[in-house]
Amino acid sequence: MDQAKSETWDHARVNRLIEQKDYANAASQIAAFLDQQPKSVAPRIARVRLHLATGEGAEARALATQLLADAPDNLWVWALGIQALTQDGDIEGAVALFGDGQARLSPDENALTAAVNGLLPALGSWSAQVAFLKDALARQPDSRTVQLRLASRAMQVGEFDLAQQLLQKAEETGPLPAYAKSIQSRLYPMTASMADSAERVAQDISQGNETSEALCRLCRFAAAAGNFEQAERALMRALDLFPADWRVLYRLNRVFLPAAQDTAVYARLATQAERGEVDQNWQLQFALFALRAGQVDTAQRVLRQLTQDPRIGETVLSVLAALEALGDAPPRAGVLQDSDLCVVRAENPQGTLFVFGSFLGGVNYVPNRNLDALFADLAVNVVYLRDPYGRAFLKGLPGFGDGEADLHHRLQVLAAELGGSKIVTLGSSAAGYAALRAGLAIKANAVISLAGLVAPSRDHDAQATHLRQGDAELFREAKEPVDLRPALAGQPQTHLTLVIGDSYAPDVARSDAVKGIANATVIAVPGATTHHVGMPAMASGLLRDLVRDAFDR
Repeated sequence: MDQAKSETWDHARVNRLIEQKDYANAASQIAAFLDQQPKSVAPRIARVRLHLATGEGAEARALATQLLADAPDNLWVWALGIQALTQDGDIEGAVALFGDGQARLSPDENALTAAVNGLLPALGSWSAQVAFLKDALARQPDSRTVQLRLASRAMQVGEFDLAQQLLQKAEETGPLPAYAKSIQSRLYPMTASMADSAERVAQDISQGNETSEALCRLCRFAAAAGNFEQAERALMRALDLFPADWRVLYRLNRVFLPAAQDTAVYARLATQAERGEVDQNWQLQFALFALRAGQVDTAQRVLRQLTQDPRIGETVLSVLAALEALGDAPPRAGVLQDSDLCVVRAENPQGTLFVFGSFLGGVNYVPNRNLDALFADLAVNVVYLRDPYGRAFLKGLPGFGDGEADLHHRLQVLAAELGGSKIVTLGSSAAGYAALRAGLAIKANAVISLAGLVAPSRDHDAQATHLRQGDAELFREAKEPVDLRPALAGQPQTHLTLVIGDSYAPDVARSDAVKGIANATVIAVPGATTHHVGMPAMASGLLRDLVRDAFDR
């Protein structure tokens, strides 16, 4: 029997036609059935869905409005009405309909899911979505759908305690879906030590969650706890299982291995690169690792292939310009030590430059072996530091005492041993903050901070979830104020030069923190449009000039 003439409505078939974009046949099936049963709700729902699929928002809204009048207690009519209002641009109306239906009908999880999925993105900012979902949760506090969606968005706006509470409550009614489990593991350090957080991730992995994301997270947490062997095992396991996943290389670039191991890993990755089947993100991370491994030609070749990429091309061009300006002179021997603290001595030095490495080591994406060319002809000792904990040096360095205060003391002693009258500290981003903390502690003459923090913000841009979470992790148990402005203003013998990109709005805004501090100067690099201002400062010669002038001053 022809479906169009059947008295039984086959919603699955019609939905399939709509999903397959066979709109003509779908319309024919719907019209034929409505000719027989014009008041039937199911085909009228399908007709609204068809108009939504074809972009006919006004028609869909009109039909949905009539359906709501005829079947006000039908959950799927309610959910579809919200979708129709949303697609027609009436967000206020959709929110009102949602609230009314939720309070009146107590919709089940399936209907709630259908109602909120289309509406949430239309609300705009994460904050607006959080406010909406908090209202929804107040009406149905036991709704798992609302709990999970609010948890994911609370994470985005930095309401970490709320996110944890909601995930815990949702977990009481069943295993968390993969995306929620991922959020939960990201939040482990909010309530536990890094060592305990690593063990919890390891337990998740042992229970079948051996994903690249979980292994990389275990690597990060274990390194932060000082369990470097565990971190390395997790990293190598991730490389074995997921060699084409760019996130594994991202983590690799933030774990410091002996030079011989870097060489072996590079060979593996080069083979993977030759096979292909990797995306631009993977290629970028591979090029950065090639730089660390001393394979500059390979790195530059790969980077040149990425210059037109709309997402990473600007950064790639900045790396290439810095490398070209630094030249290809071999690095001095002291730079290549397998150590978290490398010393390069100068004859008759003016003093000592302490370079606090970024999370990758070096400055921005330029490793110390290339960066050293900038300082090679200056009469200064250079001490390169890298932080294997990945904690912006707040934990100090392994083997150099117990914590940051001991590290600062060791640096002060080392500067005296190396000779010269001046001390300068240098770092980029989070390492710029570390350089300022150290500079104040050891009474440096100058601090050069490349878009580094002075007063870490608790109110990051709505999209900067990683920054917000990073601050929360780093400073959750801070024993000292994180705002360095009072200490800087009270120590006029230490001068801060804060370098920012003049076209990168977040750093321009953050530079306002030092306004009115007499011993702080802000330099805005023309045309620099990213946070990684250290590289254009290298390419233009500005960074070298700043270091030279700091010792000559």
